Amino acid sequence: MVSLRHHVITIMAIFLALGLGMATGATFVDSVLVNSLEQQVDQQELDTRNAEAKRDEALAERDAIERAAALASERWSALAQRYAAVGQLEGKTVLIVAPRTLGQSSLLAFEAKLTSSRARYAGVLWVEESLRPSDPVARARIADTFSLAGDSEAAVRRALRFLLPQALYEPETAGGSDGPDDVTAFTRLADIGMVSHDPGGLAGAGNGEPVQLHEIGGDGLLLLFVTDAASASANDEFVFPLLADIADDRSGVAVLAELAPAGLAPAGPGTADSEAAGAGTADSEAAGPAESGPVVARVHANAALATAVSTVDRAEAATGPLTVMMALVELPTVARYRAAEPWAALDALAGTAGASG
Repeated sequence: MVSLRHHVITIMAIFLALGLGMATGATFVDSVLVNSLEQQVDQQELDTRNAEAKRDEALAERDAIERAAALASERWSALAQRYAAVGQLEGKTVLIVAPRTLGQSSLLAFEAKLTSSRARYAGVLWVEESLRPSDPVARARIADTFSLAGDSEAAVRRALRFLLPQALYEPETAGGSDGPDDVTAFTRLADIGMVSHDPGGLAGAGNGEPVQLHEIGGDGLLLLFVTDAASASANDEFVFPLLADIADDRSGVAVLAELAPAGLAPAGPGTADSEAAGAGTADSEAAGPAESGPVVARVHANAALATAVSTVDRAEAATGPLTVMMALVELPTVARYRAAEPWAALDALAGTAGASG
């Protein structure tokens, strides 16, 4: 028989083994738990540092935006005082040239600026859709009106290339000594419905007596072309040929303002700078994410036009009319302006002047 003492010793050994096992297991579990908690604490500290870094970055970005907005506000105020002042264009005659497809509402804001500038505002010259030298019927009418020897496209364009700039900038020789004073190349085109003229502007708000179509012309004439990419026919048939004809003999007498197509989002912030492009001229090259409209891009793709014609991108923006006024006032200096940030062109012009001095 097994003695009682043997049973007691056996039971004690069993409980001792159980105790040792529980102690060892508890130590292992505690170690795993502690390691897990330490990892969670480390991750929480890392997440906190990352969140603080993002917060600091957001605060810095906000501060930069606020500083940029404050600077832009100051610069707009300075520009408004400088270029919206009455009398900026006193002694100059300004004519708006626009495709009929634009409609009157597109031009009202520009007209308002011009009529407050004391310029001799010559109203709006509308380019009608029928003015298409590429069309045989239109060519025949033009050839008949101007008594041309032939009505080929080359002959008609050659005649217009000579007659239209002459009517604008050499009116004293345009009609010859025998011709009536109230007949010019443009009045002849108006007679056949290819152009039309609003003498006192869209609202009849011209300064002084309305300027009649035959009275437009002379050395002090500035042209403001307002167009968009949708007016492709007028651009191809009249606007760009006339700009090229003018640029052959003179520079710094025209501004082309491009409107974005209807439905496009309003112009946002953009940048522009300029580089010297000749004596008394600056050609502003676009910078930043915004791209030029196709009409402005077409001007700057042509070396002769790029150095002869100032451009205003996204002129439909709320700041467009003031930017157009800047471009007109700065003529004969030629530059490229973006309505969202027009001072960039002026900064570049100032830098160009400083470098040349």
